[in-house]
Amino acid sequence: MKSYLVLGSILLFAFAAAPLYDYRPYISTNMAKIILESEKPAPVVPDDDDSVEGCDGSGWITHGDGHRTPCPGCDKCQKKSMATDIQYYVYHLGAEWCGPCIKLKRDVWADEGLRELMGENGAKLFIFDVDNKDHKKMFDYYKVKLYPTIIVINKNTGGVLNRFEGFRTLDQMKDTIDGLGG
Repeated sequence: MKSYLVLGSILLFAFAAAPLYDYRPYISTNMAKIILESEKPAPVVPDDDDSVEGCDGSGWITHGDGHRTPCPGCDKCQKKSMATDIQYYVYHLGAEWCGPCIKLKRDVWADEGLRELMGENGAKLFIFDVDNKDHKKMFDYYKVKLYPTIIVINKNTGGVLNRFEGFRTLDQMKDTIDGLGG
């Protein structure tokens, strides 16, 4: 008799404690499908009236969220590709907090005439900042002690053609760059 009671109680607790089928996963999955299907956003159609993001001639398009994609070949890029091949590197080694460096960037490097002259003579400008840890090795390699230091390098040989320490005027830089082509 005891064995029937034990067996009966085990069966009673086993079947009463666990339901035969658990519907909860199916209910939540179906609810998620219904919610997702009812909240589909309308398709976004681009407006032709909006200003189109374009590159600045660097070969890259910088989008509003900051990511960059290669330029497919706009007018600015094609004009740059028509220029002669790069033969010289112009390194501006300075600091963000340096007054003459700021003035050099604002008054000299931003000048369109100088940029065109650099393109015609095959020179490319690189601006390095002493506070940027990635640029620090350039300052160590060229043993820069004064800011700004401008170094003109032949791309093919790696030789230093000119080295200037301190501020240079627009006319001085134009003369230097113009001397590269001749």
